[in-house]
Amino acid sequence: MRFSPVVFTLIPVPALAHSGNHTPNTVIQNLYHLVTAPDHLILAAGAVALVVALIYLRKRRA
Repeated sequence: MRFSPVVFTLIPVPALAHSGNHTPNTVIQNLYHLVTAPDHLILAAGAVALVVALIYLRKRRA
């Protein structure tokens, strides 16, 4: 099965899904938001799972 680059068009959608305060914040406030917002956590977990799966598949082929 070949991976399609079209999948990458779906990645930004969860990050835009939440409403919230989008005023300029300090670096600490931005980091706190990224670590505590559920939509960001789901996206980060998906990205980690994708990288792990790709590494596993690459090592399996070797």
